[in-house]
Amino acid sequence: MLYVVISYGNAKLDNTNATDDAVKSHRYREELIKKGKIVVHGHIAGQKGHLWVYNADSPDELDRLVSNDPMYPYLQNDPQIFMLISDERAHEREAKMLAGRDAMNIHAAQQ
Repeated sequence: MLYVVISYGNAKLDNTNATDDAVKSHRYREELIKKGKIVVHGHIAGQKGHLWVYNADSPDELDRLVSNDPMYPYLQNDPQIFMLISDERAHEREAKMLAGRDAMNIHAAQQ
């Protein structure tokens, strides 16, 4: 399952020791990328925030992946997390929407 995680730095924390943790975090995330657990990581433009797309088998695995990051203590305690639907399900939804639109067009043409 794919999860989008959006989180921001916690400005209230003392970041004087964050440099070592930032280096460790970078290495940790590189390993997760190699393992296919992080699909996308990006910095949010103009903000002190990050966006990740994690590939995790369960919410519990996602929690472990996120909370094991050395920078986790420096993040706000309320990340936004969204589970993504599969490509197959997205195509099903699109097909249903298009079929409904086509049915409406046929009905309108018959009037």
